Amino acid sequence: MREPITRDNYPAEPRPRVAHDERAQDVSHSQKTASCSASISPCVARSRRTDRRTASRTRNRENEAAMVTQREVLTFITKRTAEGRNVTAQDLAGEFWMAAEAAGGHLRRLWRERLVETSSARPPRFRFRLEPGEPLLPLRFRVTARGRQRLRWYERQEEDNDGGVQLFR
Repeated sequence: MREPITRDNYPAEPRPRVAHDERAQDVSHSQKTASCSASISPCVARSRRTDRRTASRTRNRENEAAMVTQREVLTFITKRTAEGRNVTAQDLAGEFWMAAEAAGGHLRRLWRERLVETSSARPPRFRFRLEPGEPLLPLRFRVTARGRQRLRWYERQEEDNDGGVQLFR
């Protein structure tokens, strides 16, 4: 069951677009458009489109965050727990540059595997899962003994593999 989204990142109404914001790539060449008053040869237009696509792909690669592993998240939560602070989904999202929903997914998986626990008391049936209709965002988490044990396991695996990750033997 998915939890309800608590905030909206999009404005209520779309912003009006001016004529020069509209793309004119589907307009036949040598016709006047709002964004281009001179005729453009098909070759130049094609190369501009290609350059624009390549530039946007490059920009997207630069803006993409690297994949966040369970080990990285557990290490962050362990450090925060050692400092005496608990972790929320917003803390995780800010640290790893991810959406709050993605951070919530990380916490939910760690919680389900009993690697983290909430700092507040919970009913026994819902110790490691949400109650029906309960949002995840306000909950605060800390690492468990099992989570610290998993981090030690990761360290031993790294030592055994000489720093490399070995998935299959």
